[in-house]
Amino acid sequence: MNWSKMIAAASALVLAVSAAGCAEDSKKGSDSAVTTTAREAKAAPGKVELKKYEFPEFLGSIKVPDMLSNAVYVSFDAGSYSQPVEEQPFEGYECTQLINDTLYVFKQGKFSGLLDMSGKVVLEADTYAEIEPCSQGMLTLSRNKELNSPDDYAYFDESGNITPAENYAYSSEDIVTEVQSVLTEGDGDSEAVYKDIYDLKLPGGSYVTDGAGLGGWDSVEEISAESIVTSKVFSGYYRAVKDSSYYFICIDRFYNYTVYNGAYGFVRLKVGDVYGECYILDSSDYNELDQMIKSFGSSGTAQTPSSDTGLDFIQIETGLSTGEKTVITVSADGYCFTDAVSTSGDQPVNKYFSKLDKESFISLVQWVDQVLSKEYAQINEQYCSPN
Repeated sequence: MNWSKMIAAASALVLAVSAAGCAEDSKKGSDSAVTTTAREAKAAPGKVELKKYEFPEFLGSIKVPDMLSNAVYVSFDAGSYSQPVEEQPFEGYECTQLINDTLYVFKQGKFSGLLDMSGKVVLEADTYAEIEPCSQGMLTLSRNKELNSPDDYAYFDESGNITPAENYAYSSEDIVTEVQSVLTEGDGDSEAVYKDIYDLKLPGGSYVTDGAGLGGWDSVEEISAESIVTSKVFSGYYRAVKDSSYYFICIDRFYNYTVYNGAYGFVRLKVGDVYGECYILDSSDYNELDQMIKSFGSSGTAQTPSSDTGLDFIQIETGLSTGEKTVITVSADGYCFTDAVSTSGDQPVNKYFSKLDKESFISLVQWVDQVLSKEYAQINEQYCSPN
């Protein structure tokens, strides 16, 4: 018997069985792994470069992010309520502006007065330095600003008659929240039900929804100025909800109001040496971003996160409208830190790390550049009326 041949054959059999077992284990491992498009590479201290991306240009123009930036309705625009006078309508008077096609402001020396449409003096130019409209049918009469003199106010009607507004003052008690039950139409198999609709009634009988065209609110509540991050100053602030979107209703001391889209999220982005911040002020944009983040798959790479402090990153703060905030920070190498911060106490505190496909970071930067840039381009084009 040739023992050497038998030993060689046995060794070959063991190697074959071992190779088959490894192949089977490898197959099982690949079947259970998460599919990813990430480009696997050894960790490098430098920036990860996959597709090209750039810092969104519009972010550079936002010096201080403001929740009250995206106005959907302005009830009073002083700029369109009065027009400068180009041709003098009356001999002997220097008219400077026409207010609501009702009154002319004229100048005599350092004082201003008012004429009606027939040229009759309804307010002599002997007391006030400036006269400006402050609301529909209402004027601010200003004395010499250098003397710190208080302003006076006056109402005017369509005929140009002037009535002093003595002891004028804003009061939140003059704004009434009204509710009415309306019968909703049934949808499919569901029956019609009564639903409460809310509105704000202003002094004089007008309603906030009269011009905004939003048809009443699902809910409305007064909030504090401190709950809004803004440089704009108003006298009253309200939070209203309509069809799962929410709004800020801001009222000035003359009861003019501006309706702003609410703030749903906040973005911080660093690319190279450039950094910028902005709010997400459109509910459809926010929902799109939320679905994008949920669709991100994890990467099976178990590399150690880079310690490079110059690495690009994007940070997204969600849940600003609900108080159940979550802060997601994604670096350019795909590492993600999620920090759930509850302001109501109902949400558990969760903090965890995950590894995303490296393309996820680029997708987020491109979303900011392509989607949020359009949102802010619209904001820049519209008229926003701070006081």
